[in-house]
Amino acid sequence: MEIMNISRSFAWGEIKEHKFIYTIIIIVIGLTMTSFILENAYLNYMMQVVNDTTKILTADAVITNPDCNIRDLYGTQPTIENAREIANRIERVLPGYKTTIRITAQATYGVGVSSEAVDGCTIQGIDPEEDEKVIDIKDKIVEGRFFEKEDPILRGHTPLYIEIKGPGNLPDFTYGSGQRLFRYDKPYPIIVGATAAKIHPSIIKVGNVFNLMVSTSGRGTKYASVTVKIIGLYESGTPTLDAMIWFMHADSLR
Repeated sequence: MEIMNISRSFAWGEIKEHKFIYTIIIIVIGLTMTSFILENAYLNYMMQVVNDTTKILTADAVITNPDCNIRDLYGTQPTIENAREIANRIERVLPGYKTTIRITAQATYGVGVSSEAVDGCTIQGIDPEEDEKVIDIKDKIVEGRFFEKEDPILRGHTPLYIEIKGPGNLPDFTYGSGQRLFRYDKPYPIIVGATAAKIHPSIIKVGNVFNLMVSTSGRGTKYASVTVKIIGLYESGTPTLDAMIWFMHADSLR
């Protein structure tokens, strides 16, 4: 007991005599542990972000055209002509894996709308039945609804645009004259990110109908104007993604 008291007194005496040095040591150890904890929390958060948000676009893996880069995942990707063949081969060779084919397009909205700035978005054309086997977009809906079989995804119309071939070395360009809806035609259903609704509240609301100027080519300037109706708003957990990525039925973009 006497030995312990002597040791304790010696330790306290050492700390009191060099309290400045020991204070620095304690602070350094505390900061180091805090750094490790924050780094681990950040990594866990980023993994959660990837699993809960980015995989809305990529699932566990994504196959693209050879000349596609990472930015094209959030834009208009070049077409893969044998996409269905590749998807079927994956499911055949890798039992248990599910695949889905998507079509991407860039679009502009808000043109001519007073008190609102023109903005852009990337449209992911999905097959609702196949896509739900791979990615649960339906679970992200916070207002409105997901796609239904009765939705008017095909109208058999041709968007009105004029493609002009430039003479000589001058570039080609396309002049869009808009889309004319016939009397009984219904607009295409579309699902939009909830963040976009906060940025453009007068345009982005469930039930609103408006025009999108859609790029119809992976590379180039060909575009067409199509009329859409918002049927739902989704939240992925990443506001930037929600503001930028919208979803339509793939057949509406073909």
